[in-house]
Amino acid sequence: MTSFRRWYFFVVSLISLQAVTWAAIALLRNLLVPALIPGDLVDTAEVERVAFQISVILVGLPLYLFHWRRANRETAAGEASVERTLYLYLMLALLLFPILANANGFLQAALHRAAGVRAPDTLLTPVSQDNETLLNTAIALLVLGVMFFFHLSLLQGDRRAGGWEYAAAALHRVLIFLFSAAGLFITSTAAAGLIRWLILAWQRDATFRVSNQLLDNMSALLIGLALWLVF
Repeated sequence: MTSFRRWYFFVVSLISLQAVTWAAIALLRNLLVPALIPGDLVDTAEVERVAFQISVILVGLPLYLFHWRRANRETAAGEASVERTLYLYLMLALLLFPILANANGFLQAALHRAAGVRAPDTLLTPVSQDNETLLNTAIALLVLGVMFFFHLSLLQGDRRAGGWEYAAAALHRVLIFLFSAAGLFITSTAAAGLIRWLILAWQRDATFRVSNQLLDNMSALLIGLALWLVF
């Protein structure tokens, strides 16, 4: 199999699996949110979206399995190709960023609900909105987490099998540095936001009432610290 064909199979595998992953997330949301949260009515547009998401999964999943199998045919014996390694790292990056975003959303909703603070710019009641956000982000975290750890196990298997090239090791170091830097940036920004909130709250009335700004900065601080320490 030529290098060009391997690139083609891995690119199609990445695109098709991303489509299946997000279709599965949207499908679970459309099925579970109306069933578990009262007040969400199912209309014709919702049925059409569910039908579309099912069709994406039914088409995309066989497409991914076929191309993934063909792409790895000549590396089935544990040989780690540059194309496969790049695919795995790119897929992990594309999964990690939405995992962080949904983890932040889940934590914000949990903090809002625990503190009884209404999220801004919404016509929904606080409990209804927080419940929907918690459910939506939890579904995304579940699906994305399964995909992330599946690809992480493949990458770790390749590393244990040996045969890594210098380019793969360099790519590994670059991505670790980038994610660590991103965690440090998020942590620093959230910490600065918390300090600013404390100063402004003290100047206003010397009381520290819980607000959306405080909760959002706390959530971002926890996510940033986790990302920074892990990487």
